[in-house]
Amino acid sequence: MRPPSTIDAGHFPVAVTVKAEDATAKVDLALDVVGQPQLQVAGRDGLLSARAVAAKQTSIPIVITNSGSAPAENVSLSASSPSGWKVAFDPATIDRLVPGKDTEVQAW
Repeated sequence: MRPPSTIDAGHFPVAVTVKAEDATAKVDLALDVVGQPQLQVAGRDGLLSARAVAAKQTSIPIVITNSGSAPAENVSLSASSPSGWKVAFDPATIDRLVPGKDTEVQAW
């Protein structure tokens, strides 16, 4: 069986019937779809760029969205930056982000 990719996580009953000549068997089964988180990163207004001044701290709002079908747990934020730069996040981790929701973090 292949559920559609747009299905939400959940419990789904399935009735199965098997026939051969004069014999018939029926059984009720259940499928448990567990889902999968899908994270997207964007700027507050859809833009992921900002101006910075040398030797001065700048904060950039970043929106993390879970567009998947299961919660994202213990999301850790990190960055690769040019030599000599420092990048940190507040908060540095997101405990839980449920499907269809977003949260904002600050990169600085």
